[in-house]
Amino acid sequence: MDYTITIGCDHAGLELAREISVWLFDSDHKIHTFFPAPNTHVDYPDYAHRTCSSVTLESHTTSRGILVCGSGVGMAIAANRHAGIRCVNTNDPEIAKIAREHNDVNVLALGARFASDKEQIWNCITNFLHTKYEGGRHEQRVMKLFGVYK
Repeated sequence: MDYTITIGCDHAGLELAREISVWLFDSDHKIHTFFPAPNTHVDYPDYAHRTCSSVTLESHTTSRGILVCGSGVGMAIAANRHAGIRCVNTNDPEIAKIAREHNDVNVLALGARFASDKEQIWNCITNFLHTKYEGGRHEQRVMKLFGVYK
């Protein structure tokens, strides 16, 4: 993989985001992080914005982002407000795989409060990072997400 993975989190996702960053770094991935200081309460949209801005600046077609908050919901909502970002909120490896294949998602939002099975989280991230977008019949639908109708 020749792109950077940007990881952002709020205070509720800090512990899991740190584990993810170590796991990815130890797996020889290039990572960039936006983490709050320990023992502080922050607003998740700020960290979603920083992460998504980094993903789109890097290259919205090759860069990936991972967001972590308590449920993943707030981060996903904030992320999907950014041009060029397609974010899915899931802790399920199969959903992560399908979201890459069919929707060309470039940001994964995870819920730390629902991540008790670390192997499932690692599989979710692995599927998100290593599954290729199928294009083809999905391309027209993905373009409609950005208001391009043919």
